[in-house]
Amino acid sequence: MKFVKEIFRKLKAYKWYYLLIFLLAFLSDDGYWAATSGNSTLSAGRYAFVVAVPIIFMLFLRVSVGKDISTLMIVVMAGIFVVSFLSGSGLGGPIMLFFSFLSSALIVTKIDINAFAGRFCEFIVLAIIYSFTLQMLIMLGVVQVGVVENVVGAQVTPLGGCIFFNSDYGLIMRNGFIFREPGVFMVYISVAYMLDIWMNKEGLPLRRQLVYFLGEFSSMSTAGMIIWAILFLMNGLRKGSFKFKNVIPMLVVGVVAYFIFSNEILYRNVFAKLDSGTESASVLGRLSSVTIPLKMTLDSPLWGCGTENFRNIYIQYGKELFHTYIDPQGLATNAILNASAVFGLWFGVFILIGFWKLSKRLSSGNAIGCLLTFLCVIMTFSNESMQYSLIFYLLIFYGYRRVRRPATVNGQLVLSR
Repeated sequence: MKFVKEIFRKLKAYKWYYLLIFLLAFLSDDGYWAATSGNSTLSAGRYAFVVAVPIIFMLFLRVSVGKDISTLMIVVMAGIFVVSFLSGSGLGGPIMLFFSFLSSALIVTKIDINAFAGRFCEFIVLAIIYSFTLQMLIMLGVVQVGVVENVVGAQVTPLGGCIFFNSDYGLIMRNGFIFREPGVFMVYISVAYMLDIWMNKEGLPLRRQLVYFLGEFSSMSTAGMIIWAILFLMNGLRKGSFKFKNVIPMLVVGVVAYFIFSNEILYRNVFAKLDSGTESASVLGRLSSVTIPLKMTLDSPLWGCGTENFRNIYIQYGKELFHTYIDPQGLATNAILNASAVFGLWFGVFILIGFWKLSKRLSSGNAIGCLLTFLCVIMTFSNESMQYSLIFYLLIFYGYRRVRRPATVNGQLVLSR
């Protein structure tokens, strides 16, 4: 009863935060319903949302972009418009990026990272529990579901607002929650897990870590499982993990990992792609998603290839490097390098510096924590094309945002909820 009361208390206290975070995911390029379901109304809604956020924040909430990031935002956006002109691109992409920048900068100015992170993590935890429950109902045959096609002809299974995808090896369905791909859900889970670790000065409880493990595993994302393992290690190192009570989570995860590797169906769904070399479309996609945009960036480091030329040049370089047709529509999954290839090397550097500053801020300068956090952020956004996603730029601007030095206890960061 106390737990239920706490939920209602938080819903009442932070209802606008939860609504904003939900809309960030639902009405975005990341969401299935607004991006790939084929629903024209919701598709238009994602553009309306990114334009409405600045209007609401500036006119009704009287928020202005903080001085510490306003100059940076103006300089970067001016650079984007200039390089788009030089590369012969249209203005559609840069204009939407401008509104994404402005929306992110205003949210970062208005909402402290502690408050945003707390609500974001709670939203993702509930999303994991809810979607996993529906996933089990489908897989156990408790409910009968139909199959629909998304805008690219892929078959998906909707239930209760969530989207589930057939796995490559059958039987197990991949959990996408409300996102266009399970890999995008993995990104949101990984970001939440990372933030949650640094929000809990005593270390993240085992039950909370297992919820994140459940989410990553239900998405059947190989990268997600690897990122979870690194974050799990980081959490253990952060709280001095070699006490007996802190070894228990490691033993639990070890047992779970044993059963995963012992079960052929589970293993093939999650890890078999690692054994297939470049014969696996997934492995070829991951490899090409690094090498192709990197070559594009180095060949045009000052102004990039532009938004309209990206696909044709990507396909051309794919044939040159891998002697096969590689369509970026589904295989260009590195958000950082894609952005760098489109707008130039300088834009990629801007992104990396933002992520590095975020990592330093979260870890309060702890060298190992900073490096592991930075590694996880880079890995997370190297697995999905999300360079037009608000969560992508929110994290970057939270990195650039200047705040008073956070309090520490025994060298550990203290973050209040």
